[in-house]
Amino acid sequence: ILGERKERGTRHGRAAFGILLLQDLAVPLLLVLLPMLRDLNGGLIMALPALKQAVLRTILALGIASITGRLVLGKLFSFVATAGSPVALRCLCFFAIFG
Repeated sequence: ILGERKERGTRHGRAAFGILLLQDLAVPLLLVLLPMLRDLNGGLIMALPALKQAVLRTILALGIASITGRLVLGKLFSFVATAGSPVALRCLCFFAIFG
C-alpha cells in the first residue's frame, strides 16, 4: 500500500519498513529458541547456557548469510546485469531467495 501511494520514502514509510525488517531478523532467533523454551523443566536459570548458545548460533548464521550475500550475490547480480538477460536475472533471483 505504501508503494502504491508513493509513501515509502516518508517518515512513516521508513518506520514501517524498519519494523518489518526487525521482525524478519527476529524470526531465526525465535525458531531456534522455541524448542528450548518448551523443555524448561529445570527453570530459566538452568537454561541460560543453552539460550546463550542459541543466540550466538543465530548471530553467527545471520552474519555468515549477510557477508555471503554482500560479497557473492553482489558480484553475481552485477554480472547478470551486464549480460542483460532477463531469464538469467529471474534464475538468479530464484536462487537467491530459495537458496
